[in-house]
Amino acid sequence: MHKPIHLHPLSANSDSQRLNMVAGRHLSEQEFDLMQRYVDQRCEKLLLARYSGIVEGLAVSVNHNGSEINVRVQPGVAISGDGRAVRLFYPLDLDWPSLLEEYQASVMPLDAAPSPVHGFYFITLKQSVGRLDESDGAEPCQCLDPNPLRDSRIETFATLGLMALSDIESLMEMPPERAINRLLVSRINKQIFDPVTHAIPLALVKVEHGVLTWVDSLAGRYMAEKDSTYQNFLRVWESLLPSKRLDIKSERSNSLAENIGLDYLPAAGSFPTMLVSDIAGSEDSNDARKWLPPEIHFAARSIEVELLPVPASTVQAVIDKEFSRGVVDLVHYQQDRIRLMVAVDDDAYRPQLMNLPEIDAALVDELYRREVDATSGFNEWANQYQLLYGGLDRDASFSPSNLPDDDTQALFDAIYIAPGPEGVYVNITNDEQRSNLKIPVPLPAPLATVDYLKALSTKQSGRPYSLPTPEAPGDLQVVDVAREVVSDDGLYRQQFDLKQAIERIEEDLETSFELLDEFSDFISVQRQHLDSITVSFASLSGGVQGDGSGLNLMRWSGAARFIPQKSSVKG
Repeated sequence: MHKPIHLHPLSANSDSQRLNMVAGRHLSEQEFDLMQRYVDQRCEKLLLARYSGIVEGLAVSVNHNGSEINVRVQPGVAISGDGRAVRLFYPLDLDWPSLLEEYQASVMPLDAAPSPVHGFYFITLKQSVGRLDESDGAEPCQCLDPNPLRDSRIETFATLGLMALSDIESLMEMPPERAINRLLVSRINKQIFDPVTHAIPLALVKVEHGVLTWVDSLAGRYMAEKDSTYQNFLRVWESLLPSKRLDIKSERSNSLAENIGLDYLPAAGSFPTMLVSDIAGSEDSNDARKWLPPEIHFAARSIEVELLPVPASTVQAVIDKEFSRGVVDLVHYQQDRIRLMVAVDDDAYRPQLMNLPEIDAALVDELYRREVDATSGFNEWANQYQLLYGGLDRDASFSPSNLPDDDTQALFDAIYIAPGPEGVYVNITNDEQRSNLKIPVPLPAPLATVDYLKALSTKQSGRPYSLPTPEAPGDLQVVDVAREVVSDDGLYRQQFDLKQAIERIEEDLETSFELLDEFSDFISVQRQHLDSITVSFASLSGGVQGDGSGLNLMRWSGAARFIPQKSSVKG
């Protein structure tokens, strides 16, 4: 024998039995009920992941035809409080007196007289299963036991009803918007479905002693979603802002509740823009250097108001985070905080965006003092630079067509090895000359604080740069060292001029020495000639005593008579 192996213990549950169909077998009434119950149980499990409430449709409208009032519900789908699906395939109409009678019959004992319906109610929709019997109109004294042989059927149908909320007189005397605001807040943490029938709320109505005063189909419409009670409260609040239903005042002496006419705000939702002006601040008309913060047009009693920017991509995440707070109480002095968020593009967002910076007076004063110190030091350095390098380009010719001569080239190459202040360099626009002369980029004078602040105001149009330029502190000292206009040549120019003068003197001395040498050589040659003539004359005169230089002979030659002698010729 083969014994089956069970993976888990077998358990019998009559509520979840499945009917095993057999071909040709008759389906009895009990078996049919068992099959339907099994289908219902399986379908119910599919709805466990859905929230209770309206899925789609089921819009409520009230039509007044003279003295008759008719309530109509459009087709739609919803999930009841016990997780069952409720579907309306056709519009459902019910006159107002019948709705009142059904409610009174459900809440009042059979032998009690019906009392007037008074207060706030939800119009609800519920699904029921009932038997439709063809013999309902039987004669009196007829047997009431159901005859299994007569025609009857069981059908599922939807009916309307009322669910009481409150009949407090203070609420009944309030305007509709304020009463709805309080009623919705009271249901945020409570069950919104009928505890007995699990009926689904469709609309909120106000009834005064059986008379329908007004109907709000949005306030009583709870959708099948997470946090449906809060989401419904938020939708009602958002619907009031752009409409004329909410008379918002901007009296600064009134509280926020008095200005908006409501007692509670959603913890995450839109805020009336007319209650906050100049969200970026504004200039003070009395003092242009001051910047006024944003203005709130209500008295912030027992609440804190905070203004901060958030990236646009994170707004929904911040709203979801604030859902847990529920509502902001404006009347019971709960010390709640209102955080006004301003959505900013992600590219333009920065944490300090909404700060309203004032001009840092200490920083401005320090800028002015630093300017004095820097200008004094610059002037002293420029003066010393002029004393060293002044007049270097005095005799230089720098036309675009010619290049500097060798002397000027050498001068600039030897001197311009470090940058100097503006105004001390020769104005050269020729890049080739500037490159050849190796002229560095001049150093500018320190920028004045006033000019810096003006340039900053032009570049940055936002706060605080748009404010007028602040003045210098009263105890600011003047610049210690003034920049002098030096017309004399600097030491390096004087050195260069003296060097050139020395070189010229040396050239003149060298020329003179050369002339003296040439003259000495000429004298020496003349002396040699005189000596040669003297010797000749001495030989001619037979020897005359002289000083050896032949000068005596030359002195006597003027008085001497030279008589030639005749020589005897001997034969």
